[in-house]
Amino acid sequence: MKPLYLILFTILFYINYSKAVTVNILGCSFLEAKNIYTPLANEFNKYAEENGIDITVNLDLITDSNSTQDIDDYGSLMETLFRRKSTKYDLYFYDDIYTIRYSSYMLNLKDYLSKEHIDLYSHVINSEAYTYKDRVIGLPVSIDYAVLYSNSYYLKKYNKEIPKTWNELLEIGKYIKEEEAKQNNGDLTIYNGLFPLEEIGTCSIYETIYSFRDKPESPFPELTSQNAIDALIMTKKIKDEISSDGEYKAKEYVFEKLMTGEAVFLKFCYLRKSLINPIYNITEIPGLNKGVSSAVIGGYNLGISKYSNLAKRNEVVEVLKYMTSKEMQRKLVKDFRIISGIQSLYNEEEEICKEDEELCNLYNSIQPISRPVTKTNDYTSYSDKLRNTIYEFIYGNDNNSTALEVLKKVDDITKIYYVSLNSSFGKKLVFSYFGLIIILLLPLICLKYKDDKFEKTFEFLSNDFWILLVTGTILILIISFLDIIKVTSFVCHLKLFLQSISFTLTSVPILYKLIICFPEYNNISEKIRNNKYLFLLAFIFVDIFLNILTFTSPYYVKDIINNNGKNYQVCEVDSSFTSFIRYFLLIFHSLIILTTLFLIFIDWNVEETFYNVRFYLLTIIFDSIILIIFIIIKHLKIKEYSAYFTTRECIFVIFSLSNYFFLFGINIIWTLIKKHEKNHDKYILRRSKDISTTEKSTISSTPYYERGTLVNKLMNYHLRTTPGSSTESINYSNPEIGNYRSALSS
Repeated sequence: MKPLYLILFTILFYINYSKAVTVNILGCSFLEAKNIYTPLANEFNKYAEENGIDITVNLDLITDSNSTQDIDDYGSLMETLFRRKSTKYDLYFYDDIYTIRYSSYMLNLKDYLSKEHIDLYSHVINSEAYTYKDRVIGLPVSIDYAVLYSNSYYLKKYNKEIPKTWNELLEIGKYIKEEEAKQNNGDLTIYNGLFPLEEIGTCSIYETIYSFRDKPESPFPELTSQNAIDALIMTKKIKDEISSDGEYKAKEYVFEKLMTGEAVFLKFCYLRKSLINPIYNITEIPGLNKGVSSAVIGGYNLGISKYSNLAKRNEVVEVLKYMTSKEMQRKLVKDFRIISGIQSLYNEEEEICKEDEELCNLYNSIQPISRPVTKTNDYTSYSDKLRNTIYEFIYGNDNNSTALEVLKKVDDITKIYYVSLNSSFGKKLVFSYFGLIIILLLPLICLKYKDDKFEKTFEFLSNDFWILLVTGTILILIISFLDIIKVTSFVCHLKLFLQSISFTLTSVPILYKLIICFPEYNNISEKIRNNKYLFLLAFIFVDIFLNILTFTSPYYVKDIINNNGKNYQVCEVDSSFTSFIRYFLLIFHSLIILTTLFLIFIDWNVEETFYNVRFYLLTIIFDSIILIIFIIIKHLKIKEYSAYFTTRECIFVIFSLSNYFFLFGINIIWTLIKKHEKNHDKYILRRSKDISTTEKSTISSTPYYERGTLVNKLMNYHLRTTPGSSTESINYSNPEIGNYRSALSS
């Protein structure tokens, strides 16, 4: 019977074992004193065993003892696993600077945790360190803040208080340094600054600037503000007077100093008192004024990979809930004196505060600030640039950049340049464009008060079509204005709409006139003549309809980043549908141009359109040249802000003004300078005598337009001077040209 019992026991064991779910977690800890991840995993496994929960946590922890990686390498490792859609790990401990970077790979915890659970972290949860686009990406298992360690021995020795402002720290530090030097203790570290050549240096820069705001409730100072300038000047002054480049850059020796007590002031991340020399008092970082402080939020979050096995999703959520529960966080605070994201743990009635009043006072006095992780899509690169640029001033000599210059450089890393309408330059620009538009509109007065001299000049189009044509050229000018203001998706769509509608308003009235002036009577011309506005509205409708369709796949705004220059934004399309609409508009407008060119040839000698078709041909030629230049410049991919926009604005303005001049303005000038009208008839005669010998030979007693090939018929149209003529009266209403025909016939 014993073998039977043994077999049954083995079967039951494997059945129970197979029911157990293993939740795999990846984490890293490069400072053993801060490692709480192993205790967390052990505590859960103990809790699961005691409560009969078939879940086992397996923790893979990268440390300085089993890896040569740093925090950036760990971040890259996580991203590699995510991109491979790896199911190896269900939960990840990750540095809070990567919340945005990993947001697309992690689940929204709002969908899996109760509101009550998330609200435990209400004090910090809205920070960019945990939330992105209203999605909770991770919850903090511990928070890191930088604090000030003040050596009580030296403060008591010289009867000094813990500094609350940077000026106090500088004055106390200078005094102690001078006094200790008299006692041959010149090597004593006064203050370390904590500005190493890595991420923690960025934290120090950011929290120093934040500590220079005027009041606790003041926002983060603008990078080019006087507050930020003063922050950098004070940082450099402290280094030069009570510290050194080496001490500012060093990080490794700080922990040693905290244990030996061989420093007056040290800035470092919060460590529980059992790990450091009890001679140090731990307080918040000083500020510009008393009551103002700063601490950049650091630490590690816990989040769920969206690629974790769906079959064990409930178990994964259960592990996260336990590790971020108030009970577990209370235990971590009590046993390891961590700083938790649950503010209620530091209330006076909590047992923790009764045991460690200093910790609770510190927690409640800290004024946190998130790192600028949303500044760019690549925070790591931004952080490196920010740090290296600021260090030009902190570690540079007096001949290097000033504080304002380096802050402007930092501001330029992410600043998007555009013309603000509220700025003085923006207001001047608006006034200039408005003034130019008024100047362009003023000549329209000629349409209302035209005398005999201008009557014939403007008979080419009706007054309303002249107004629409001028409006079209002004819209081109407005496009150039939209090109330099703040770029939004709507502005991108508006520019496309104005481009298409301005083309329609400047081209369709001309097309209309050429069609109704066709040299031979036809039904199409008559129908269009009788439905003038419907003809125009049909084209406008196409423009509006196609532009509305583009909103189904909106433009997106692309940042053009210049490492050593000004950044700006442009409109980009990542939708094949919107690209198709744009190309369709281009083809549609090209067909209009080709049709117009054909009709220009046909109506070339029609008296009613004689000058205007030539002016419009000049417009097309000039626009084509400008378009070619524009395409060449676009393909050059100019990235420098001033050169890019100056070039584009010049092209748009020239395009607008040249269209205005050739389509409208030249009529006024031509009227003022041209001679008597019969010079016009002589010009027609000269043009008629230029007919080639081949064309002459086709003339006989039968009407010219009926002879020979299609080419001859088109040439017949080309020579006619009267629109819609009958076969007996076409082309020779002028007596001199009539005589010329008789000569050819004979």
